[in-house]
Amino acid sequence: MVQAYPKEFADQYDIFHFSIADDGDPDARRKRDSMAREMRKAGWTVECKKVGFADLLRCNVYTLDATRKKDNGTG
Repeated sequence: MVQAYPKEFADQYDIFHFSIADDGDPDARRKRDSMAREMRKAGWTVECKKVGFADLLRCNVYTLDATRKKDNGTG
């Protein structure tokens, strides 16, 4: 999935997207959740979702979308 953001938003925020399917990795959800916890500790705002049967793959895809205000060099 492609995310589109307004230029003003993208200029002010770091944007990160990650997805992993459980068809080849039974620990996919655990890995995504672990990454989300670490990113939250680092100041990211994180949203996690599960997409069932994505693209007819007959598996679950776990996604992570995160944003964080850019450091403009003043901190």
